[in-house]
Amino acid sequence: MRNDERAALMAERYAAGLSLAAVAAEFGIKRQSVHRILTRRNVPMRQATLQPSVEWGGRIYSLRSHGYFAATTGKRSYLHRDMWEAQYGPIPPGHDVHHKDEDKANNTLDNLDLHTQAEHGRRHGFGGNQNTGSLGRRPVKW
Repeated sequence: MRNDERAALMAERYAAGLSLAAVAAEFGIKRQSVHRILTRRNVPMRQATLQPSVEWGGRIYSLRSHGYFAATTGKRSYLHRDMWEAQYGPIPPGHDVHHKDEDKANNTLDNLDLHTQAEHGRRHGFGGNQNTGSLGRRPVKW
């Protein structure tokens, strides 16, 4: 397939609603390459949808697809963990910070609690193993 044909097909897939990343995956190239190819051919780009963000401790945290606020610059970390450590010190090995109301976006200190990973897993229904899968409502992530 010639480059012009390939670029036209990319533009068609993008115009059909696929994201730059999805088009890139189909063609086996990077998202940035698709963007460059399309902009050079004057294909109109869709506006990016900005995720909600908060500022805390001089850093910006953006809401991620998994529901947690994560730092967008510097050391990659989660807001709830950073807030816990600022108030109470380092999180001990084998422990997780739990959102009491299960709203991952509610990062007030009175909504955060510390649990062992085993206790936290039981609370959220994690379980099973690589052979049996999850015993709870969400799959086990390995």
